[in-house]
Amino acid sequence: VGIGTVKNTDILFRGVPKQKFEGSEIGLFGIGLKHDLTQYFGVIGKLPFNLSVLLAQTSLNASYLFDPAVEGNILDLKIKAQTFQLLGSLDFPFVSAFGALGITRGNADFDLLGDYELSYTETLPGGVELPFTTTLSDPLSLDYTTSSFLATIGARLNLAFFKVYGQYSFQEYNTFSIGTSFSFR
Repeated sequence: VGIGTVKNTDILFRGVPKQKFEGSEIGLFGIGLKHDLTQYFGVIGKLPFNLSVLLAQTSLNASYLFDPAVEGNILDLKIKAQTFQLLGSLDFPFVSAFGALGITRGNADFDLLGDYELSYTETLPGGVELPFTTTLSDPLSLDYTTSSFLATIGARLNLAFFKVYGQYSFQEYNTFSIGTSFSFR
């Protein structure tokens, strides 16, 4: 959802309300700010060309409870991503071509929480078997941070308030996206 404010500035929101299903829980929230720079370029502002700057952050939180009978044994995932982009587009009545240059940054924390009892048998020389039992507490914690340059190209079909788009982004992990959107002004 984008809300237009003063001086051709939009506040952008994205989200998925917290969803619970089969021991899992997931939620997503993002906020951004987009400002039109074309308004400062005089006569260029009258052309079907737009130039904007975008600053945004998105957070995803997810967890999975392995066994409801065992309290606290949870797989926990937290992802945060930020982007700063310069956006450009050529807008015609039914089609728009667009591109972006920018920087993306992200952080992911992956934790396996709880106490896990492991039982195993070790065989010693001579065939003697010794049983062992040990408990591991919060046995796994992984943190990953990345940042990369981003370049995006794409096109959008404009059908009244309904839009269909496709885009390809060149970055550390290239992505192709297609989607739909609704726009009311």
